[in-house]
Amino acid sequence: MAIGLVESVEDVWKGCFEKARKVMRNKKTFTIIYDTSDGNTKIGINLGCNGVIDVLFEPIDAQDILNPVLILNSLSVYFSSI
Repeated sequence: MAIGLVESVEDVWKGCFEKARKVMRNKKTFTIIYDTSDGNTKIGINLGCNGVIDVLFEPIDAQDILNPVLILNSLSVYFSSI
């Protein structure tokens, strides 16, 4: 788990992208906490519970039939055809 200091939306994006790459490489779950409750950030005032967001990163096995990306894709295809 890590705590991220947030100055802008770009900080969140870069932090998430870097952590996602690390999870893909190491195949280990990782959580990062962004605390924007201090009021000194450009974003996130009252974001999440009291300005704190926990982001969970989990590796995804592309061969797993319960792969959440495949499930979401199937749902998207299904609902777009209705």
